[in-house]
Amino acid sequence: MTLTKAQQRQEFLFTSSALPAAYHACLGPRLFRPWAHMLLESLRPLKNMALLDVACGPGTVAGLAHARIGPHGRVVGTDSSVAMLEFARTSNPEIEYIEADAEHLPFGDRAFDIVTCQQGLQFFVDSSAAVAEMYRVLRPGGHVGIAVWSSIDECEAFEILCYALRAGACEDAAELMSAPFAYGESERLADDVRRAGFVAADVSIARLPLVFEGGVAQAVGSIYSTPACVTFEGCTAAQRKAYELTATTRFKEHLIGQVVHTMMTSRIVSAARPN
Repeated sequence: MTLTKAQQRQEFLFTSSALPAAYHACLGPRLFRPWAHMLLESLRPLKNMALLDVACGPGTVAGLAHARIGPHGRVVGTDSSVAMLEFARTSNPEIEYIEADAEHLPFGDRAFDIVTCQQGLQFFVDSSAAVAEMYRVLRPGGHVGIAVWSSIDECEAFEILCYALRAGACEDAAELMSAPFAYGESERLADDVRRAGFVAADVSIARLPLVFEGGVAQAVGSIYSTPACVTFEGCTAAQRKAYELTATTRFKEHLIGQVVHTMMTSRIVSAARPN
């Protein structure tokens, strides 16, 4: 079965109240926090600025931005997932979190100095409309920073998870696992921001490690911190066992000592709204 983008988006709403905490505990420090630092470094938010983080998830980018901007600025996070927003509010109560679709941001024109979106654009039903909304809410001279994963072949840990799911005939879970890596090439990302009216668009390709210090078992078990886990748990015991055996074999190829070392690749675009 091929899931539509709307169906994928629904799966990634993290409707399970327990999943955001598992997602944040496993993938937050190992994956999303290092990439959030890189995204913010490309934008260099200053004290007292106003920053909007679209598709904020558990608040990783928003939390780091708040530390840079300080209590006299404004940091707002939006997301479609109620469960994620509830977790984010608990983790960062000083930040304003609002349930909203990226294609219909509930803010007036020219409200923010910076807009960020880390690994959310690929899930929007209409990514061009979402980027246009980011442009609308930015002040003239403001900057946008958007990150999307490169193809799954360039994101080793998730390629292994997806491969192992298919080896176990968990096709629906495999399709969900591959969804974050299906946005496309750098040219599409640059085209989306230019069509919205942004200028000085710069697309870079960056690589960072994703390390599982707990070893192979931790890497194999990381599926339970992803939205694909709900579908995976619906597979038969034999299918799940086949997944575990295949993932174990593949992750062992990345062992250095007792630690699993993999690499992730992302495309990051920064651009400006003209004065």
